[in-house]
Amino acid sequence: MGEARVTTEKEIMNKYNIYNIDVLKVGHHGSRTSSCKEFISEINPRYSIISVGKNNR
Repeated sequence: MGEARVTTEKEIMNKYNIYNIDVLKVGHHGSRTSSCKEFISEINPRYSIISVGKNNR
């Protein structure tokens, strides 16, 4: 998801029929601005991967 914001997530939900995905690469390193609840509920990932570095804040 990279740096996708809520508006991009909504565009993805409107344009593509994605649901029950296997893996979500969480954007924004899992910060509170990473993904909205509606997006997560819609795609319903089985697993989520968060990339962070040592001493990441």
